[in-house]
Amino acid sequence: MKFIKDFLFNREIKSINKKIARLQSQALELQRNGKLRLYAEVMREIDVASTLLVEKLDSRKEQSYVEPDSDFVDYDGMGNQGRFPSGKKK
Repeated sequence: MKFIKDFLFNREIKSINKKIARLQSQALELQRNGKLRLYAEVMREIDVASTLLVEKLDSRKEQSYVEPDSDFVDYDGMGNQGRFPSGKKK
């Protein structure tokens, strides 16, 4: 099920990216031709699409957060979770 959700999410992200790229090339042509009012409208559409893209990516990060199962800390990175070896007794 996760595969399908990831596939559909990535498809939607790619669609928004393609729309932004198409609008940017259209804006470039409008600016070169001197049609600045149409250029401003297209730039506004790009801003809306990029805001939507950022919101979708941020919501995806919020959904992917998983609470840790335990509350201990692995201090030394060796997997002993804070249990330090005791010195040799003489």
